[in-house]
Amino acid sequence: MLITRSSVIVLSVVLFFFIGSALLAHGLYVPLVVQQESDQTLWEGRESKGPEFAYCHARTPDVETYKRPKDAKLLQTIAVIRHGDRSPIAVLPYENVTWECASLDQNIPAPGFNNGRGKLQTALHMSVPGDNPFSAAIWSGSCAPGQLTPKGAKQQIKLGKAFGDIYKHLIRKGSIKVRSTDVWRTQQSAEALLAGMNSRVSISRQPVVVKTVPLRIETMVPNTEACPRVTQLWHDNQGQDVEWSSYLTRNEGLRKRLDEIMGTEELWDSANYRSFDRYFDVIAGRTCNNKPLPCSPGRAINGDCVTSEMAEQIFENGNWETKRLFAEGPFAKELVTISIGDWLREIRNLMEAHEQRNEDRVHFSLYSGHDTTVAPLLGALGARGRQMNWPPYASNILIELWKQAKVDHEALFVRVLYNGEPLDVEWCDLSWCSLSEFKKHIGQFVPVELVKECQLQ
Repeated sequence: MLITRSSVIVLSVVLFFFIGSALLAHGLYVPLVVQQESDQTLWEGRESKGPEFAYCHARTPDVETYKRPKDAKLLQTIAVIRHGDRSPIAVLPYENVTWECASLDQNIPAPGFNNGRGKLQTALHMSVPGDNPFSAAIWSGSCAPGQLTPKGAKQQIKLGKAFGDIYKHLIRKGSIKVRSTDVWRTQQSAEALLAGMNSRVSISRQPVVVKTVPLRIETMVPNTEACPRVTQLWHDNQGQDVEWSSYLTRNEGLRKRLDEIMGTEELWDSANYRSFDRYFDVIAGRTCNNKPLPCSPGRAINGDCVTSEMAEQIFENGNWETKRLFAEGPFAKELVTISIGDWLREIRNLMEAHEQRNEDRVHFSLYSGHDTTVAPLLGALGARGRQMNWPPYASNILIELWKQAKVDHEALFVRVLYNGEPLDVEWCDLSWCSLSEFKKHIGQFVPVELVKECQLQ
């Protein structure tokens, strides 16, 4: 998610367009109301669906398969998540599907406005009234573009239950930090996860404060407003990377065909837009929610619809772009540095607080972000292959700090798990990497003078 100016600006990998507003105040804790559904119903039959499953549902860590290193004590876990399933951000000229988010209405206490007769509760409800003169500009239902769906909330509840089972002893210590980007779906995802966690182990300090910062100074995602060099690198990557140019040439026919079917050539300025992220956004949203793929308005006459083969190619293109932008491309290291480098400093500081035995050290930290929070972090950590694909909904990176027992000196080690399995990298064994080596590696992505490095060159 690249950040530009708006109350909420939500982008998939290098996505430059705006959506609705962030309705939650800075630092506000909001209880989440979700219609419950069994985990079996949510996950039934999805394991066998190959690419669909891989993007639609990240694998969840499981207490039964979670292995603790022998003779070691867990000191800290830093959990980084992507929000759960959401409605698309891009709205097509001819929307023929319905997106429902009504079961995620939020009951919000109004502190400071108590008239002595009890606490007031208000409910936020999104709707698309059929009699609205502009209703044809969006789908029907009760979801704003880019809004967390009930399915997405259930994904996070499931993840929270897993965290509660695995990290009970850390959570019981009461030292918890929660931070989210100032976007509705990431805040709701954090709340849903905490609800799931609290169902497994009681969180002692409540309300749990979900901290945010204004989007214009956010460091958990690429921030194009505060850091214009991000946009410049994006254009340089497309214009100067021979591999990217070749990729676009190979896929030109597919892009034109998609524009013809969906009516998006003028809407998205496709002649100058050099990415498949918007197509990915539309197709992934529909695929993950069992909705029909887009068809042209004249379908009854000529049968023009996006095919499953086209959808598979779009998924492949999205994975390729993610790898190229944040891991393999000529500008990847600089892009990662100016996008999330200062946030990596924050993560490093959390670990050093344990190394130095500070009294205010945090035992469990949760960061709720986007695909463009997770993907740059994976790039910084050196992920490769399928682990560097476009991060699925509810993706989770667990950075664990361990103390080796039965030794005379203080030996600290780091383990990194991604969607339930060890992260495979070349520079260190992230199932047991020394803290010093880990800090040295991520340190190369921490900017010296971020404001200066963000200027146009």
